[in-house]
Amino acid sequence: MEMGKTVLFRIEPVLIQSTHQSALSKENRPVWAQKLKTNKLIVLFASLQTNGIGSHGRKWVSDKEDFHVNLIFYCDQILPFSQIAAYTACQLLARETMQTERFKMKWPNDVMVEDFDGILKKIGGCLTAVRNEGTRYWVTVGIGINYNLEDFSNIDQPTASVKSFLNSFPKGHGLYREKDFTRDELFQSVQCFAELFWKNLALVQKNGLKVFYNEEKLFYRFGSKHYWLYLGQKVTIFDEDKKTQLTGRFDKLTDDGALQLACDDGKTEIVLNGTGLKPAENR
Repeated sequence: MEMGKTVLFRIEPVLIQSTHQSALSKENRPVWAQKLKTNKLIVLFASLQTNGIGSHGRKWVSDKEDFHVNLIFYCDQILPFSQIAAYTACQLLARETMQTERFKMKWPNDVMVEDFDGILKKIGGCLTAVRNEGTRYWVTVGIGINYNLEDFSNIDQPTASVKSFLNSFPKGHGLYREKDFTRDELFQSVQCFAELFWKNLALVQKNGLKVFYNEEKLFYRFGSKHYWLYLGQKVTIFDEDKKTQLTGRFDKLTDDGALQLACDDGKTEIVLNGTGLKPAENR
């Protein structure tokens, strides 16, 4: 993939239904196609959205201005785009909070934070749509990160935001924060995310996902194999394709983003579509 100019397009009005819907809209396709003639990457950013989309058709709650982004680009091969985006989000949040081991990528596409109460909480998520256009693919990657979200009462899993994470520091600590992130601050985070994602995309295209297991080749100390939640541990997961629960050691991710398990019976299982990844119970 050629490294090229990255252009950030801000969606106006700021309040829209969904950046993902905007990216996929048939009416907008000619607009994106025209933009992509001269730019390698389009970044759609809405600080507010009224009908955000999460994985498995869930609604992405947005009660405040926050980080809602869709990237649009062409690629000559299908890559694990959601995993690259989730990994990039961990890098971004580690840089911004200086907490290099608190942020995790939960396969296949969740961004997690280990709060200071020791509980893993979801702080972001990714989803991808790919369209074949002959010799290349049109791709949009959606990423939502909770920066300012405070009301978690309608969410069916432990959830955090960057603000709530920083609020868990003692008052007087340099990272403690009571104020919401401003639109300008969110905008700067979006720019940083886009630049990191583009570099990571090129790395994976050249070297495969294994590049993310080698800390020496990543950016400063904010690239870490520790971002992969449960890597090297015994886990269980429900394989959606085989309709069965699998247990084994999480060995690695394959270059297409599938989870590779080393099972107790000596077999290797590859899970491309799975849900409910969690540590296996000790028996």
